[in-house]
Amino acid sequence: MTEEIIRIFYRVYNKLGLLCYGFLEKVYENAMVIKLIVDTD
Repeated sequence: MTEEIIRIFYRVYNKLGLLCYGFLEKVYENAMVIKLIVDTD
């Protein structure tokens, strides 16, 4: 589970971080939640 969360963190950060540096933490948090839900279904 930890490895999955870390993998998703880097995927989200690489997608959002490069395009829109400076997003609020909540944006990244929401993106990670969505990715976790999509990847586990």
